[in-house]
Amino acid sequence: MVEINKLEQTLGLTEDEILRRCSSESLICAPKPGYWTAEIYSFGKYLREYGYYPEWLPLYVSTDHGPAVFDEPLKTELDCDAPVQFYHSPRLVESWKKISTKPCYTILSPFVFYRRTRKITQNIDAKGTLAYPAHTTPNIDDEANYEIYIEQLMSLPKEFHPISVQLHYHDIRKERHKLFLKYKIPVYTAGHYADYRFAERFYEILRQFKYTTSNMVMSCLFYSVEMGIPHSIYGIEPAFNNKSDINLEKGKVNHFKYSNFRKIYDLFKGIHYEINDDQKKIVEQELGINDGIGRLQMSFILYQSLLKIFLRKVRSKLKNINLRML
Repeated sequence: MVEINKLEQTLGLTEDEILRRCSSESLICAPKPGYWTAEIYSFGKYLREYGYYPEWLPLYVSTDHGPAVFDEPLKTELDCDAPVQFYHSPRLVESWKKISTKPCYTILSPFVFYRRTRKITQNIDAKGTLAYPAHTTPNIDDEANYEIYIEQLMSLPKEFHPISVQLHYHDIRKERHKLFLKYKIPVYTAGHYADYRFAERFYEILRQFKYTTSNMVMSCLFYSVEMGIPHSIYGIEPAFNNKSDINLEKGKVNHFKYSNFRKIYDLFKGIHYEINDDQKKIVEQELGINDGIGRLQMSFILYQSLLKIFLRKVRSKLKNINLRML
């Protein structure tokens, strides 16, 4: 089980624990990783379990990073040479099929599969709000003033208090946690995105809270609502500056140009005490809950992809041998 004791449940994690969870030296991850997108955030562990596929075999499939807000496949996804592409949403699978002949399927969210098979639910005594500030990457910075965001969080109605935050690995590496600790706001993290304990830690933290919030559309929104926890998009918008991510425009990033992003944003903006039917419906769609392929089909696809890569490598070796003999 996750290493969260009673003290941490009320006070957040210590800075030492935050840094330890985000250290590459303490990772527990796939023995033989294939394509990295299928391994992050515990995806690899639960894709294998869902598809009756052993942990010691590499995963030769590509996936999106979680429930997506984009209207169409990303450039890196289209350029990937994996034999098959997976998306959480059937919306993106249909978009893929219009521009690529490579096989593409909808998956049930690995997070949802993990939560439901382990019967993880919100604690009976859940209280307060867990905030998920928009996270950065090595290629994208957020130049918004997060002291303003902290003031906004603390001004939430009393029903939402106490307030805690959960930060992404990249933001911990950039020491953004120090600002929240400075203002005595409890900080949590699920740790390194390549760690197989990520989903386990994520839900062990999430289940302690009555509400969640973020300042943009993020995966936490979908996972919270699927678990029955109301989510609010609230506070200062991130000011993303893209330095080198090839999937997005350089400089200022405008997520509102994506129609799906705007649709979800409008459903969740403001303060929400309950989950309405429209919110529930779009969350179920974007997590593949009613459209994900079954476990036997997943198993077939995973083994088929393994065979395709094996044959690709054999053909490549034979070709090199023939070239040397010329």
